[in-house]
Amino acid sequence: MMRCIYAQFVCLLGSVVSSSTGSDPYTIGVRLSSKDVKLSGSATFDCILTGAPKPVVSKWTIGPTTPVPSGFRYVYNTAKTRLNILSVTMKDQGDYYCHATTADGTNISAHAYLPVIDRFTILPQSDTVREGEDAILRCPVDKPTGVTIYWYFNSLPIVSSNSNYSIGGTYREELRVPKANRARNGKYECYAQNSQWSFKAHTNLKVIVEYPTSVVSHVAAETVIVGGDGSRELIAIIAGSVGGLVLLCAIFIVILVLKRWKA
Repeated sequence: MMRCIYAQFVCLLGSVVSSSTGSDPYTIGVRLSSKDVKLSGSATFDCILTGAPKPVVSKWTIGPTTPVPSGFRYVYNTAKTRLNILSVTMKDQGDYYCHATTADGTNISAHAYLPVIDRFTILPQSDTVREGEDAILRCPVDKPTGVTIYWYFNSLPIVSSNSNYSIGGTYREELRVPKANRARNGKYECYAQNSQWSFKAHTNLKVIVEYPTSVVSHVAAETVIVGGDGSRELIAIIAGSVGGLVLLCAIFIVILVLKRWKA
């Protein structure tokens, strides 16, 4: 009986089949060209045959007996030693058998497993808050089954024991930043992974710092300009805010223009 040994998705025949008519033994093995076959990608199987004369491939099956479906997605070379599967779907996942016949009529076969990686997409969500407010960064994925999220800030992992953060959600997709301050401002990384695949995305936290404006509750009035005719002009100066300073500058400019016009 032949035994198939798996190693990094490459299936090799563990035993040798001997021909009753030739001196050289026949061997058969099936190799999957890539161990990273993603949904909608392509997969290539090679049926490796040795012996003199070399065995002839008769058919390919999924499992020991189910024929590989016919259609444009399943392409063979002339000798049927290579099977290409295009636009791979989850239904294509399984054991693919190469069946061959030796010169003396012996049927031999070997197989390799096709794992299909169902890729997921991260949909990062940033947040903007005022200093002192709570912030929430999110990295949900469109296919969360079996997915776990890991968070990083400045390339350092954020652990659950860090009091500056709180990680929550069904699969750790939420990062809460209580009472955010300027030290928490910046770019965050979220790594999502399952048993087949991993992916990284970035999200941002913007912390707005607001400085209080000084307010003066009184208005100081004083005489500041003496006209050429000896008359005195009284100007009310509103101070203590940016608006007041702008208004004060505008009043001085108007007075200077009037003085030049009178001159």
